[in-house]
Order: sequence, then structure tokens, then C-alpha cells
Amino acid sequence: AGMPSPPMVQECGPALPSKEEIVRGLWEASAGRADLRLIKIWADSSGETADWLIDMADEQGIQVMVGRFSHFFSRPGVSPLCLDRTPVGCREADENDGELCLLLMIAKTAAKHGCDIRCGHAAERLIREESGRVTGVVARRQDGSYVRVNAAKAVILATGDYGMDDEMLKEYCPWTLGLPKLMLPTVTGDGHRMATWVGAKIEDGPHCTMLHFNSTNESPVVHWRPVGMLSHQAHLYVNKLGERIVDESLSHEFQANIVLRQPGKTYYQVFDAKSVDDSNCGDVDKCTLNGAVLRGATVEELAVKLGADPEVLQATIDRYNELVELGRDEDFGKDPQYMTLKVDTAPYYVCESPPDLLCTMGGIQRNLEGQVLDGDFKVIPGLYAAGNVAGGFWGDTYPMGVMGGIARSHALVFGRLAGVHAVELACDGADEALAGR
Repeated sequence: AGMPSPPMVQECGPALPSKEEIVRGLWEASAGRADLRLIKIWADSSGETADWLIDMADEQGIQVMVGRFSHFFSRPGVSPLCLDRTPVGCREADENDGELCLLLMIAKTAAKHGCDIRCGHAAERLIREESGRVTGVVARRQDGSYVRVNAAKAVILATGDYGMDDEMLKEYCPWTLGLPKLMLPTVTGDGHRMATWVGAKIEDGPHCTMLHFNSTNESPVVHWRPVGMLSHQAHLYVNKLGERIVDESLSHEFQANIVLRQPGKTYYQVFDAKSVDDSNCGDVDKCTLNGAVLRGATVEELAVKLGADPEVLQATIDRYNELVELGRDEDFGKDPQYMTLKVDTAPYYVCESPPDLLCTMGGIQRNLEGQVLDGDFKVIPGLYAAGNVAGGFWGDTYPMGVMGGIARSHALVFGRLAGVHAVELACDGADEALAGR
């Protein structure tokens, strides 16, 4: 049994697991590649980080919603998006974007305490003195000129991932090459490169990737999928050959690992006329016109458009309908509550569902305090890493099946801890050149 949910947590699923269960689950999801000590630090520090953010919100008069997100917290026949994806989000009366509100809230508090936030600057080089200490950064302004920023205490790299750099993907996450990307163009691994140029070690690959199924084959890719995000667990999915390959109710990271080993690194949601109504017919028609959805008056016609053997697709649909009628998935073990939708009413449709890359996670080796380590696993004085640029916390698959929102929480927790440690270390006058533990 899980621990009681905190009073501010909105309920839309089973009881929360215990902290020990989450820690163990995250470590096992990494196949033992994560540093269990880092996961424990995250678990022990998450509450105080949330309190820190909530106090900040209270000071600014911002309403706070503490929630949780997972595809396992959905009910049959409804969208799994039952809560805001941000573990700690805030909403002002005129602001519907909880993540943006959270960032603005932190920025406002930082500015209040004298933080100089410089937008439009691209960091390009770290400055490491002969003593071995990192003492600042060189950044390029929008007009092409450069500025040197000296660090009073330390430099904290929080530059995000490298998903837009195909060379780094080829080196550390080659299975993602060619997938649609749902990310900002600025995540090019610049922090990783700056760190290695001053001697930092990049953890051995493969690195962690976050893969979802939220796109269509439209160009440009859009961050939604017609009918796909609507009770996707209850639908039949097939590969390009027309074969069923997966329990459709699995969490996205498990599905992605299977789909990436299929022809074209994609699969297709199969649905029929029963799944098209006034709520989604406009989307279906639009995506049928641009090719994101294929439609056939018969299964045979649909198979021809898909490029699959009609006999194979028909056999797959017949078998799935048989299992729905039986109420038990004897082939892939899908939860019986999702075995509810036969595919038996013309016209028939498929919607292509390639995994899309949201981000990569990991890279720079760090110790438990967030200090960056060199190739000999010794601390590079004055340099920290936090968020998606930092390694040691992940395997090669994002553990959304354990608990959603971990990437955001990881960034918030370790970003704060790095700042606290840098200040305390500088104030104590400690020797940062000691090897990291």
C-alpha cells in the first residue's frame, strides 16, 4: 500500500507509492546504471524544494496546484492527460501556462535578490584558470559582440540537452536519429561541449531519451495526435506489416523501445467509424486530407494504403476482435479494462504514430553535490551541472512508468542544491580541489 497522498495533491488515480518504492523503481528502471545515492538525494530533497517553490508563490500571491501525471492514472475511454504535467505548477488569472508561470516566478524572486538575468546571450566558452578553477564564462550577444562574466562563487551549467545535435545523438542515442523532434532549437549540447573543453568527463553512453507518441506525420510535426491521445490504451496498434506488436496500455517508454525495432520505427493506431464523432471528426478529416490518417471502405483497401498484406491486417483485426469479445488479452496481456473496442464498423482508419523525441537526459559526470568531475573523477573547482545536462541519474530509458514529471523535478531539485552547495562552499572557504565522493 502506498503512503497517503498529501492534502494538496489532486487525485485521479491509485494511491501514491512510498518514497522507498519510487527510489527502488527509478533505480531498477535504469537497469542499475544510475547512481542510487543521487536518486535518494532527489527523493529526500524533493519536499523541501516544493516547499521552497510554494513559499515563493505565496510571496507573489500566485495560486499553486500540486499534482502528478502518468499514463497509468487514466480511466478507460478518457484522455490520460488528467493533470497538469508540471509537478509544481502555478497559474495566475491571466496566465494559462503553468510552466512559464513557474519560470517567471523564480526569475522575479531572483531579480529581487539582485540576480542579473541577461536574455539574448549565448554562452560559448568556460574560463578555467591555471589553478584549475572555473572562474567565469564568455558569452555572445545578439549583435555578435562578446562579454565575459566572472563568477563570484561558481558556474552552474543548466543548459539542457543536446537533442538538436545529430552528431551527439549519433554518439550517445543513435536509435533516435530520424525521429520527429519536439523541442526548442536551442538544445544543441553547448553546455556539454563547454564542459568537455575544460576537462569534464561525459558519462558513457547510451544516454537517456524521453520518447512520446504525441505527433502525426504532418510536416511540420504538431504536438498532438488526432484520436491518438483519446483513450489510446483501448485501441489496436499495428506495425507497417499489419501485425500487432505490443500491449497498447503500456507506458510510452516501453512502447517506444518496441516500436523503434519495427519497420520504419513507427506503428499505427487502428480505429473505425465508431471512434469518429462530432468531437473529433474535424481533426480526422483534416489529417486524412494531409495523409496523417489513412481511410479505407474495407480492411483490404486500408491495408493497400498502408502497404501491408491485406490478409495479415485482416487476421490481426479478427484476432483482436476475438480477444475483445473474450474480455482477456491472451496475446499481450493488456489490462482487461482496456479490451473494449472492436474494429468492426466501416470505414476503417489508421493514424501513423512514430515516437517523437522530447529530450535527452544526462551527460556530464558529477558528484553528489553537483560538482563536475574530470576524466580521473576529480572535482573541477567552481563548476557544477544540473538538469538535463547532468549525468548519473538515468539509464537509457526515461522512467515515466515509475512516475511522471521526474525530469522537471530532477532539474528543480539539483539546480537548487548546486546553488546552495556553491554558496556554502565559498563561504566556508573549503578546498574544492578534493576528489568528489
